[in-house]
Amino acid sequence: MPTLPDLSNIPRRQVFIVGTFFAAIILGVLLWFGLRPPAIDPNTQGDLTMWGVLDANQMKSFIDEVQRSLPGIKVQYREVDKESYDATLVDALAAGEGPDIFMVSDRDLPRQIGKIQPLLPEQFGIPRLREFFPAVVEEQFADKDGKIYGLPLYLDTLLLLYNKELFDQAGIVGPPKTWSAFEKIVPSLRSVGQNGNILQSAAAIGGTKESIATAVDLLNLLMIQGGAPMTSLDRRRALFSNMTSEGGSGQAAFDFYTKFGTTASPVYTWNDAQGDSIESFTAGKTAMIFDYWERIFEIQKKAPFLKMRAASMPQLSSTQSINYPHYWALTVSRQSRKQIPAWNFIIKATTDSTLAYNFFKVSKLPPALNSIIASVPASSEYYVPVRQALTARSWYEVSGREIDNIFSRAISRAVTGQATQSKALKEAEDQISELMRTRRQ
Repeated sequence: MPTLPDLSNIPRRQVFIVGTFFAAIILGVLLWFGLRPPAIDPNTQGDLTMWGVLDANQMKSFIDEVQRSLPGIKVQYREVDKESYDATLVDALAAGEGPDIFMVSDRDLPRQIGKIQPLLPEQFGIPRLREFFPAVVEEQFADKDGKIYGLPLYLDTLLLLYNKELFDQAGIVGPPKTWSAFEKIVPSLRSVGQNGNILQSAAAIGGTKESIATAVDLLNLLMIQGGAPMTSLDRRRALFSNMTSEGGSGQAAFDFYTKFGTTASPVYTWNDAQGDSIESFTAGKTAMIFDYWERIFEIQKKAPFLKMRAASMPQLSSTQSINYPHYWALTVSRQSRKQIPAWNFIIKATTDSTLAYNFFKVSKLPPALNSIIASVPASSEYYVPVRQALTARSWYEVSGREIDNIFSRAISRAVTGQATQSKALKEAEDQISELMRTRRQ
């Protein structure tokens, strides 16, 4: 058994010096481990930049709240105009001067995917995505391998906006629930002059994107509601003009849409000469438009006394509920040197129910988080848009802007008689198939 050394023969002065020396070492070790600052975790630290299309003042107040929950992260936000956003972002990334975090439209992921660093599965996987958000988020922002490329702060859907005063004058009690009911009320809400000019339109439907900003969105919704096979399973070809075994076809939807813009049709109610559909609606010259919740603020600003109401989108039947989304998600640049803290910021901002609810209050945009959607009461003006988020569906668009142009040309060719409806739609299908083929190379 080891014994303690005998210190009785060592002079007291030496004992004091040795003891002081060892005491100093022990004290220094204790101070080092007890008082030194904790090690910095690079995954929770970082000064980040974010670009987006949402209002800078609203985003600043929201970001400040998120930062208080993540004290190691600081985010500087830059608002970019929607019209120039794409070009500005592409130029900045090409020059190596892009943001760490940027917003990407739900219809733009295939075109932007090469610029994005997806989430690590250990950070946030598909099971959590399904827990927090409606199914359409996975449909649009995750791939078949389970990689997630964006998380949304809000989720907007196409709505029926109508002029209550014009409905009252026509003796129509409320908005149509189905497309057949919609078609029936068109003659009552439409007014045509002796020369055939439309004096009052029942609805902005049947025109191209030159006069109706949501023309292609509405057409796509009609196709999806009708069960059209929008693309092949491998996403290499467009198939919307084909008939499915269940009878679904984009042709029926295209025919339905274009008849409202065809002069010989009994429900003719719109042409591009009507001008911008929003301007026509705010001027009281159009009874119904199909647009998103965020458009309501613009309309209210232009026409504060307009008796506008928002209603759910018409369906093919009273038992169906299929709606069409449009929103922007937050994502992380592949060029960013702070990808993990950037994604940590996005996860916190989009999935924390308190923060998400505060964003909802500040932005007035329909929430994307399931927990908030479930808490909105039926009496709320937000009940319709938030519930529609749960049944929103979309399709794989390799380039939203180019596809808009293709469909818009098809509508124009059909309603002006330059091509039959079947030929115009088949041309659009072939052009989109070619776009999908070239973009995959």
